[in-house]
Amino acid sequence: MIELAMILLPQAAASAEEGLTAFSWTFMLVSMGAVTALAAWCFNRILRGRRHFDPDGTGPARSPVPGKIDREGGV
Repeated sequence: MIELAMILLPQAAASAEEGLTAFSWTFMLVSMGAVTALAAWCFNRILRGRRHFDPDGTGPARSPVPGKIDREGGV
């Protein structure tokens, strides 16, 4: 694919020999920063783990989110 671009566009061949342009560096750094920030945010959400307040250790009488057992007529 790159070879085709170099054949069709002579300026592509010249810029490929020179290295990355300022726009290329900026785009790459912004993209990598966004992906890294998103991954850090996801890890933070997963590893932070919210715990509910349960001073006596018995837990709630019913699940706050309806689950399979609630639909089948269980506790």
